[in-house]
Amino acid sequence: MVSEIGCGHKSELDSYQNEKIETDESPSFSITEWWKLHTPRFPILARLARDVLAMPISTVASESAFSTGGRIINDFRASLTPKIAQALICCQDWMHRAPFKPVEEYYDAIDKIVKGIV
Repeated sequence: MVSEIGCGHKSELDSYQNEKIETDESPSFSITEWWKLHTPRFPILARLARDVLAMPISTVASESAFSTGGRIINDFRASLTPKIAQALICCQDWMHRAPFKPVEEYYDAIDKIVKGIV
């Protein structure tokens, strides 16, 4: 793939991105079948898609999935956007992490680094 880029040929990713968008919204559409059908044209991307699509999906809030405490999404927070829910989960992780050491504890290490650079 990399060698083709230097020769003026499109990479597999470029070819895929320039494809006409197929708008098949039928209930019988299967993304895995689409990739299976298009594997000869996009072998590397098809392998990547197979790896990603093989992962089971989950609608469980990540807090519940990783058992970091009570559920973040409850009746009062059910209308949160995914971005806000993610921010809440990150904030909770930050608040529950170990406290920072006082800066004074790092003075010796900083001096050694500075002396090594100068």
